[in-house]
Amino acid sequence: MLQEMYEKNGYIENLSIIDLHSDSKNITFDFRGLKFNNCLFDNYDRFSECVFDDNTIFKNTIFKPKLSHKGLTTNISNNNIDFSTCNTVGLDDLLQMKTALKDVKQDENRRSVKRIISYFWNNGYFTDKLEREAKNRFKNIYQTFEKLMSIGVILSKKQATSQKRQDTLYYISDDYLDLRKIFEENMSCYEFELILKKLESP
Repeated sequence: MLQEMYEKNGYIENLSIIDLHSDSKNITFDFRGLKFNNCLFDNYDRFSECVFDDNTIFKNTIFKPKLSHKGLTTNISNNNIDFSTCNTVGLDDLLQMKTALKDVKQDENRRSVKRIISYFWNNGYFTDKLEREAKNRFKNIYQTFEKLMSIGVILSKKQATSQKRQDTLYYISDDYLDLRKIFEENMSCYEFELILKKLESP
């Protein structure tokens, strides 16, 4: 609908959404893949809940508060906005708080990943760990543990025990053995930063 009414030369031109509210109905738009120019969003408190993607672009556009109904619920990012041409007074607080939350999340991920990897490090080597023990130790951050398995950092194997039963063991993949630098050199390394980047991906 927006494209039919406002699109010109590949841009949504001169769109104004002002004082749009509804307590009973969530009025939002799908802005994925759309480019906006010379537009105005003013006192549209569901704006933050609209859907944006990497191809959504705003140029020469004015954003005036209030543009958020649920605080920080938004997937718009700084990359969607041409700050050299836009007036973002209505978005600045939202974007700053979102960035702050992202930083906190990244710090939490960093600590959790290092804690998990440290569990496998013993006397200068990465060692195997029993599945049941690992699950118990990391039950509060097991989602992160599972993600490390899904991207191939942690692998599993079966091994017969002295009781003639098959136990599942977890171990660090050979592809990530350079993670030892975290402990040997007390610093980050390429593999560690790569893991964090992969965990941030959808």
